[in-house]
Amino acid sequence: MCDLATQVDPHILGCEFRNGVVQTPAPTFCEARNDDLERGSCTTARREASARRDTTPPIANAGPDQVLECTGPGGAGAVLTGEASDPETGVLSATWTGPGITGGAPNPASALAPVGTSTYVLNVVNNATRNTLDQMTVTVRDTSPPSITPPAPISVMGCQQGGIP
Repeated sequence: MCDLATQVDPHILGCEFRNGVVQTPAPTFCEARNDDLERGSCTTARREASARRDTTPPIANAGPDQVLECTGPGGAGAVLTGEASDPETGVLSATWTGPGITGGAPNPASALAPVGTSTYVLNVVNNATRNTLDQMTVTVRDTSPPSITPPAPISVMGCQQGGIP
């Protein structure tokens, strides 16, 4: 038998008991009725209590800075391989922001980084809606000289002064 009143402090949840029903102010929390409690189904309520008490932010690690050689007129392709974790409540989302992000999951994501130095930010949000930011830079350098191939020699007929060839 699961007794929510003794297993989970209702004040931690922001709950109150009304007419035999545990009610919470936020729509993300479930309501546990007495008949649910008698069947032993307050697992969700305990999980939500854990999320409410979470005072530790998640961990975000954007990874090391990168230096890349320019590969085209748009810059260079960068692979963003950050790490996100939260030992208490788990990670709800991890998103990258920065110039030229072209897609992919949060890990790895890809970006077409322009020539110069760009900052990319990894935002990690846990299930208690706390977030942590970490950033890294991608520097794209254009150190390779351009390659020019001249056309084949061209023969041009000469003409006399004032004349037509």
